[in-house]
Amino acid sequence: MIVFGTDFDDTLYFHSGKELGVRQKDIDAIERFKKAGNQFGLISGRARCMMPEIDELLNGKVKFDFMIFSNGACVCDQDGKILWEHFLPEAVVRDVFEQAAKGKIGIVLHGTECLYQTEDMDFKNAIHVTSIDEFDPSRIYSISFHPISEVEKDFFRTNQNRKDVVVVANSQFADFNANGITKGTALNRLTHMMGQTEDISAAIGDSFNDESMLKDADISFTFENSDSSVKNCATCIVDGIHEAVDVLLDPSQLAANRRR
Repeated sequence: MIVFGTDFDDTLYFHSGKELGVRQKDIDAIERFKKAGNQFGLISGRARCMMPEIDELLNGKVKFDFMIFSNGACVCDQDGKILWEHFLPEAVVRDVFEQAAKGKIGIVLHGTECLYQTEDMDFKNAIHVTSIDEFDPSRIYSISFHPISEVEKDFFRTNQNRKDVVVVANSQFADFNANGITKGTALNRLTHMMGQTEDISAAIGDSFNDESMLKDADISFTFENSDSSVKNCATCIVDGIHEAVDVLLDPSQLAANRRR
């Protein structure tokens, strides 16, 4: 069996370009892949509490066999039931919240049941907070922010050098996660939890926070327009999920592109 995980934004669901939303050719390929006895799931930087929004965007067109949220901090089954979770150290959450407040940098905190956001952010259905006393800082999966302004970029660069946390960017956000928490470690954890040592892991993604799973998967895919560092982590360059499925279901192509 092949366990295939996909990034969401601009990998499964496209926000720009000629084909917006989920592409029909990808939907058809996913169904073909699953009917062949394989598992297809989501590996996203989005939070678990954003499942309703993801469901709304997909409109029932894709059903996942597993879901991984907050860059690997929360591993769930097909119904969203938590199988494994790991939180940021409370000291990190308090320090980042204080830094952001001083620098007037908007942040979004991934809680277990909802998103919390500071006044400079405007996330759908997120709760605005002005003090760390308004939520439990010991139960935050990840923290996200936009590294757009010079102040935000400096905030990103400064925290990238920390030893107690992982800070990585994607196409729209940069995220704080606990050490050892990446999309790649979560994919490996999931396949281990399934107990099938002969399973093949596969991944597809387009941005920097996907690099870990592209490197850790047995076979991985990205796009021609991805950054060079992302392409260097993948074993195959494809046009999308439909082409990745073609490779995965062809024994000769699978063998030729799989990591030894």
